[in-house]
Amino acid sequence: MKNRQAGFTIIEMAMVMVIIGLIVGFGASLIGPLSIRAKRIESTATVDAGAEAVVGYAAANRGVLPTAAQFPGVIKKRNDAWSRPVEYIYDAVLADGNPTTGDLCTRRTTRITLRQCPDAACSAPVSVASVAFVVLSGGENFNNQTAGSLAVNAATVIDVYPNGLGDVDGYAADLNRAEPFDDILQWATLDELRGKIGCRGPQLAIINNELPPGRTTSPYSAAVYVDGGVPFAAGGDYLWCVETPTGASPAGLNFRNHTDTGNIGFDTDGSVLAESSAVWTSADHLLINGTPTVAGSFLLTVWVRDNSNPGNDAACAGGVSLDNCTSRSFVLTVNP
Repeated sequence: MKNRQAGFTIIEMAMVMVIIGLIVGFGASLIGPLSIRAKRIESTATVDAGAEAVVGYAAANRGVLPTAAQFPGVIKKRNDAWSRPVEYIYDAVLADGNPTTGDLCTRRTTRITLRQCPDAACSAPVSVASVAFVVLSGGENFNNQTAGSLAVNAATVIDVYPNGLGDVDGYAADLNRAEPFDDILQWATLDELRGKIGCRGPQLAIINNELPPGRTTSPYSAAVYVDGGVPFAAGGDYLWCVETPTGASPAGLNFRNHTDTGNIGFDTDGSVLAESSAVWTSADHLLINGTPTVAGSFLLTVWVRDNSNPGNDAACAGGVSLDNCTSRSFVLTVNP
């Protein structure tokens, strides 16, 4: 009997080595993308946690945001997965703690607008107005393409792009090179934050729903009241004006300040009046008195603005003004 021993041929061994090489090569090719994916997931979680920490700070501090100096102590992780600092952009007036400038609960607008751009030219963006803050990571390319930590003190537009969109860079102070966008962002608007932090103070609003009817030759008396907002320090809590189609009051009626010592200004369009306009009149509330002399239904729009941004702000129209503005239209009926 001959003892026969079976084994692999050289060809079989070569085939096995080729297969093993293919498997190892394929696995090695996945290491890079999987590592980037893992770091992106980690950094997204860090950015989300940072945004939640800012919300928690505001809730614990009566609607006041942390400053840039306070931000590192508010968040749990200061750096993203690429060991780069997480950036924080916010409206400075929301972090100053000054009651005369307002906070998250009293203000209606901020100076930050975020544009979600569909292409590198940002040709047809979706705009998000009144953003309170933005938290972001520069992503795996080590190039922050959005903005650095910033206390915003003037109207500012921040552009963001879909992940992977090529040849963009909106922040030259970093690496200043156009390349595929990979920044990771989280932001919150004023309206979102109000619900999250449970604002207790009311926003500026006219309380009245209607005006009582009057009658010609009979004395008339009514008042319009406002609640919320940030009052002015002197002269009257708010600025008032009344809009009518003619820019004048109904015949025989007076529109006066709360002390009945001065007339409220009239105009044909209260929304276009800058704060510096002489039409605005200081008053805590609006008094209407006198004896109407003409019967009919009169359309009145009462405009009010507060002092949430001290200084001569622009008109209320178009969301440009950083003062809180509110208005309500009434139909005053005068019977014969």
